[in-house]
Amino acid sequence: MPARVSEAIVLQTYPFRESDLVVSFLTRDRGKLRGVAKRARRPKSVFGSGLERLSQVRMSYFQNPTRELVNLDSCEFDSLAFRSARQLQRRRRAGLFPGNFRATAPRRTLLCAKS
Repeated sequence: MPARVSEAIVLQTYPFRESDLVVSFLTRDRGKLRGVAKRARRPKSVFGSGLERLSQVRMSYFQNPTRELVNLDSCEFDSLAFRSARQLQRRRRAGLFPGNFRATAPRRTLLCAKS
C-alpha cells in the first residue's frame, strides 16, 4: 500500500458512517478516484475545509490495487482558488463540471490478484 501525494480537485463528498466522508476527486496523474476520509466530519479534523467542492488541494492517500476506495491521509490547499473576481466567475460557471464529469469519466479498474 504505497503512499501517494498528488494535486487534486475535489469533485464531491458523501457522508459515510458517523464521522467519515467518501470523497470523489480528480488527480493529474491517476485520474478520477474515490476515497474514504476517516474522521473528516469531526470538529477538529486534520482535513479542515480542504474537502469542499472544487477545492484545489494536495492530497495524500494510500492506494491498494485490489480495492475501489483509497484511504485519504491528509489534504492541504495547493493554492488560493479565488485570486480574482474573474476566477470566481469562472468557478461559478464551472459549477456544473463535477456532475458532468462524474457521468462521463471512466472508473478506475481493479487489479485482481491471480490465484
